[in-house]
Amino acid sequence: MLIQERQRLLSKLEEFDFLNPYPSHSNFLLVKYVTWLSFAHCLMYSFRVDGDAEKLKNYLALKGIMVRYYSGPPQLASCIRVSVGKPEHTDALVLALSAYSA
Repeated sequence: MLIQERQRLLSKLEEFDFLNPYPSHSNFLLVKYVTWLSFAHCLMYSFRVDGDAEKLKNYLALKGIMVRYYSGPPQLASCIRVSVGKPEHTDALVLALSAYSA
């Protein structure tokens, strides 16, 4: 059941354009938080850049969802770790992320 829920969690997180979850064989997923950087004078140019994962972690904590935030090393500074849990935990996370605005 854990393997099925991990796959479901991965596919749900992949639906958010501000998240880049990495596949895993463990009981958690590493998720990179990204944001879009656009130039007002030219809408053709927008880039995905590392987001403020601490801000995302704090938002989720306010919703009662605890995730692991990495302040270092630099390669993980824009990442959170999401533990695989019960289906209702995945549903709560997806609901909170659906309401998130950076």
